Amino acid sequence: AAAAITRLLQLSTAANRTHPELFTCYCNRAAALLALGCHDDALRDSAEALRLIKQKLPGGQHAHHPSYLKALLRRGEALLGLGSHRAAAEAFEEGLKVDPLHSDLKAGL
Repeated sequence: AAAAITRLLQLSTAANRTHPELFTCYCNRAAALLALGCHDDALRDSAEALRLIKQKLPGGQHAHHPSYLKALLRRGEALLGLGSHRAAAEAFEEGLKVDPLHSDLKAGL
């Protein structure tokens, strides 16, 4: 499945096309990359997921989408892996503003 997602994202990028629903793929690939210790790539994918979520749901609506919190979690975890603790805490805190009880975001702090 990871290979299929990666191939889909490669083709999309090569064609300079981005489907508004690809944020889920980017978020999931960021999780896989984190598991492999590829923090730079995971950070890039989580940033793209956040960008696409905000593009699809403008005007603050994005904050209420479940993938938004997952993407912030992935961003925070990637930043921790890169040693950027302050930036990681900011990502976790941004998510906790939306869901103060999110256990994974709280654990990141």
